[in-house]
Amino acid sequence: MKNIVVSAFVLGGVLVFGQNSEKLFLSKKDRPTVVVNDSILGNMELLRTLPESAIKNVEVHKRAAPGKSDPLNFNEYGLLRITAEATVVTKSQEELRSFMGLPAETPVYMDGFLLKDEKYGFAVASIKEIEIIEPNETDLISAKAINVWTLGKEARFGPSFLRTADSLIR
Repeated sequence: MKNIVVSAFVLGGVLVFGQNSEKLFLSKKDRPTVVVNDSILGNMELLRTLPESAIKNVEVHKRAAPGKSDPLNFNEYGLLRITAEATVVTKSQEELRSFMGLPAETPVYMDGFLLKDEKYGFAVASIKEIEIIEPNETDLISAKAINVWTLGKEARFGPSFLRTADSLIR
């Protein structure tokens, strides 16, 4: 019995301390991220706004190998990297912080994943919602953060067969 209690305690510690602040606990993203001209982040809907003649190159990056990191932190779900000669209306991370009245060091997340580089902005056509995440122990964040959702509410919490009415209330 003592071994079971100790094992449960160790497993619980691993689960809690295994979470880091690079991915918010609430994120269930399961779709690739679109990156246009190596600096504009969006979703699959962004592709529909680009004229076909403007798209010069498309690279599909599948899930990264274990231990291999992508500077975007989205390697788990793949990336679509697009080179296009088109104007995409964007908002920078700095503009979002300013609009929300938050300090320059406020971390910015996209669909629950921390952006590690300031060069990335957001395609306005892809933004579904912007929220301020308060400091909390669940996500292991100690200061306010911004999360930009490019997923609709119906796609944020994983496959529909895993969703319940309680899981959608937050």
